[in-house]
Amino acid sequence: MRTHISRWIFRVLTLCVVGPLCASFASGVRSIDGAEHASFLVSQSIGAGAAVLAVTLGIVVILGVVIARVTTRREAMLNMAFIFGWVAWTGGRMGDLFRAQQGGFVLLAIEGTVIGLAVMMVLKLSSRGDADDEPMTSLDCKAILNMPELMALGAAMIAAIAAAWAFGRTDLPGQSLWATFAGGIVAGLVGAMVLKSNEKDMHERSHTMIPMVIGVMLAGVVSPLIGMVSPGPGGMLESIASGSMPGWLAVSPISWAAGALLGVPIGWGWLESTVAMQESHTQTA
Repeated sequence: MRTHISRWIFRVLTLCVVGPLCASFASGVRSIDGAEHASFLVSQSIGAGAAVLAVTLGIVVILGVVIARVTTRREAMLNMAFIFGWVAWTGGRMGDLFRAQQGGFVLLAIEGTVIGLAVMMVLKLSSRGDADDEPMTSLDCKAILNMPELMALGAAMIAAIAAAWAFGRTDLPGQSLWATFAGGIVAGLVGAMVLKSNEKDMHERSHTMIPMVIGVMLAGVVSPLIGMVSPGPGGMLESIASGSMPGWLAVSPISWAAGALLGVPIGWGWLESTVAMQESHTQTA
């Protein structure tokens, strides 16, 4: 009962207080032409943007670890997604960012890396590694390097980029969040299928959704690097003007993190519940 009440207290706190507060901090970051921010590092001042990013991630890390300790890591992931979602929702459009500066691809990749590392820090600091720990959300760096987990991570990354391309029709913040949310769901589903198909190679290791979460956040690192080649700095303005900017470039780095934390558990849960129902029917047949 106490844990249930704590969960709702944290949700109200992140949705109504911390999320808007972080979004307010982020709104002070402006793009090179003075427009609303769309990225922390591709801005008028990299130093100022990096400072705001550090403050935002510091709040997220501290609150995430506290929530994970008091309730569960799954709950911490949800609340971190709320905060990231607030910042992404109130941010500017990626098209405006690329109009002001056709480059910035490497800085976007660095920003995505920093945000991803902050999320992994929360998961690692709250992972005990004992028998009573939550296996589905436990971060074991050595286990992720096993072949089934690496395959799931890669499949999740590709699925997330494909979903962002399919659903990211415009660079409106709400559309971008939807694209990464859908990408997270698809990545969680595809990654879980990959792990399930390699179940015989898992031995006694518990399944975990963390490789898929990392895969979606890694998509936020790889996507701008792909943009360096296609459409490239020279083709960005043309693609924006024609409305053909690839969906994976219409998404801000922080949107990728929100989609990973919010969407992956849903996609993972869909497959897990389906498998559980099939096993139940098999046992009763």
